[in-house]
Parts: sequence; C-alpha cells; structure tokens
Amino acid sequence: MDFNKLIENVTSWAIEREIDKESPLSQMQKILEEYGELNEAIHSSKQKELEDAIGDIMVALTVFTVQMDFNKKDIMLNPHRNGYTRYEKGDISTETLLLYATKEIGLMSSKLLDLVFNPGIINTLTQIQFHIRNLTGILSKIAVNEGTMLDTCFEIAWNEIKDRQGKKNQWKMDKRGEIK
Repeated sequence: MDFNKLIENVTSWAIEREIDKESPLSQMQKILEEYGELNEAIHSSKQKELEDAIGDIMVALTVFTVQMDFNKKDIMLNPHRNGYTRYEKGDISTETLLLYATKEIGLMSSKLLDLVFNPGIINTLTQIQFHIRNLTGILSKIAVNEGTMLDTCFEIAWNEIKDRQGKKNQWKMDKRGEIK
C-alpha cells in the first residue's frame, strides 16, 4: 500500500475513534513503549517482533501528529519525501541508529514539555515536527539494516489495527497492555 495512504488511513482511524482528542503526552508514552519493544526485538533477534514494533511506532507517531494537529503529515512521516530512502544496509550500525533514535525521542519529549510548561518558547512545534521527521528516517534505516522496509512494517501495523472497533476507552487490554 502507498505510504501516504497508510498515513491517511491511520489518521482517519484515530479520528473515527476519537483518539485525536486524547493527550499527546499519553501518546508520547505509547511511542516510548513501542520503542522499548523495538530494542527488545533487536536484542533478541526476533524479526516478526521487530517489524511489529517499527510499524507500531509509525502508527503511534501518526496518531501523535493527529493529536498535535500537524499539517503535511507526509513530510514528517514519509521517508520517501525527505531523502531517507537513499540508504544502503550497514552504512550505519543498528546500534548507532538506535542511539540516534533515542536522542530524537528525547528531544521530542523535551519540546513537548516545553509546550506544557513554557508555551511561549518560539518554534517548539516546528522543532517537534523536525524530530519526528528525523525519527522516521532513522526507523527507515533500522528497517533496512534488519532486512525489511519501513513501508512493510507500517502496513503490517495498519492491518493489525484497521478492523478494531469502538472508542479508545472501550477497547480491552490483554496481559501485556496491548489493545485487542
């Protein structure tokens, strides 16, 4: 499926379920949770879990952009739009890319806190968008290093959530805290 179509699908899915009205702070926690799962999957060499985690991060990031009311989501989320697809496997080690991803998530979190506690700081929203773009580029490179593609991972995650019904607070959680 086309990457921009995946972005549109997840955006509509979040709005239909009123997840767009939830707190971006909670969504940042979801991004962190999924990022932890990515690290675990890489550490344990579990390909299916790696693809699932990367896709789940992309879904969480997309929902975050909806909650933040960002326009031009494709520029932030689609690595095909910003040159990140010109990457060859192994140019940068996965371990180094994970550190870069950690940095970008930390910077996003920092700027989100600035919005909450120092709302007058100039360019905070633009900086968050910049860090989202950087993170998706890094995720794309990690995917290549690990023998998959960001598009594939995002589509896997979309296929898992697309038929879920109801509002967020109506979903049931499994033992791992995942929404069923």
